[in-house]
Amino acid sequence: TYLLSRRRGVLDPVLLVLTGVAVGIVCGAGIMLLRQSLPFQYTAAADRLLIGGIRDDTTSTEIWTIGTLTIMGAGVCWWLGPSMDLASLGEDEALSLGVRLGRLRFWMFLWAGILTACSIILAGPIGFVGLVCPHMVRLVCGPRHRPLAILAALAGAVLVLGADALVRNIELASGRLPLNVVTALVGGPVFIWLLRRGSMT
Repeated sequence: TYLLSRRRGVLDPVLLVLTGVAVGIVCGAGIMLLRQSLPFQYTAAADRLLIGGIRDDTTSTEIWTIGTLTIMGAGVCWWLGPSMDLASLGEDEALSLGVRLGRLRFWMFLWAGILTACSIILAGPIGFVGLVCPHMVRLVCGPRHRPLAILAALAGAVLVLGADALVRNIELASGRLPLNVVTALVGGPVFIWLLRRGSMT
């Protein structure tokens, strides 16, 4: 997505969004193709992963590996925090203040991808956590990226663990309620409220 969004060596924000949507649709189709190609005995496990939920069979190796990568990602956020603060002023202002935007974007894309992959391994795709938590934290702690990145990650963890604790205590005849249902019911109205309030612009 990053490479396809560059035009004459410069990252185009509009092209980045549109390319991201297109790549997401193609990857989603690939996931469904793989799911349909699985033997019958594995489709239920694939469906559980696709609807999101904290797995009961997570190994200690996965926890230690992902925990280490998460701590490293937090360190990168702390390191890049001042540069992200300057980049939020605008591209021309950031360049005039000495921010190397190409390098900054590379590291942000790289670690965003790594940390997203880690969260998907542990809990699958869970909606609205990444959309809502950073903006809610921004209302409390302000726009500085060092505390914002760390506190947004903690808020996301609290939301997911709280939702998981809730679904484990709701007994349904059809099985456990998908985690996405709880996060959507909580995150959807909050997201709309943030949009209406103008806190995301």
